[in-house]
Parts: sequence; C-alpha cells; structure tokens
Amino acid sequence: MQVYLDDGAGPGLVRVEVDKTEPKGAEPPRGATASVTITHMPDNCRGSMVVDATWPDGTVVQVEVPTCPDRPELPPAPPALTAEEAVRVAADPRWGVTMDRGLVAVGAREFPDPPVFG
Repeated sequence: MQVYLDDGAGPGLVRVEVDKTEPKGAEPPRGATASVTITHMPDNCRGSMVVDATWPDGTVVQVEVPTCPDRPELPPAPPALTAEEAVRVAADPRWGVTMDRGLVAVGAREFPDPPVFG
C-alpha cells in the first residue's frame, strides 16, 4: 500500500508492506513485542528510510519513507514521516496478513462487486 501524506510542508510518500514468514520454532501468540530495525540510505531516495518490524509469529511490517521527487527536475521531497512516526506505524500490533471476519463480511455486503485491476 502506498499513500501520500501532507503535513503542510508538501506531499511525501509512504509505502507499507505486510508479509508473514515462518516463525522460529512453534508459532507464538501475536501479543509479543516486535523487533524494529531502522535503515537510513541517504544516497538512495527510494529507500531514504526503511523501518522493519518483525513479530515473533513471523509477521513482518515494512514502512518505506522515500524522498524521491515527483519529477526528476525537482529537489528531493520532504520525508512524510519522522523515524519515530515510522516506527509507530510499523510496530502497531493491528497490522497482519488476515482480516477480522466481521470486517470482511461488512466489506462484502457494502461492496459486493469491487473493481478488479490488472
């Protein structure tokens, strides 16, 4: 998923990816704490800052905060999130690879024929 955020300093892009890998050993409950890694790559505007949160159950949330300009002739865009904000997004325990059954049922009822792209 990607979104543009604008705090008044101009729009900045944020990408979030959620995946699940094999847990180490027996799959623990999700209630544990995430391990967070912050990577800064100042020479790479596509990955200026990347925050990875890895949960013991194998859930991985990656938040990318690129600073590439919308057009090549423009200067780099301001980062849409600070490192602290990106960590809060990545480490939020509500992220996951499944959705609540009730939410899925409401979505199916409200949007019975969603468009398919591709």
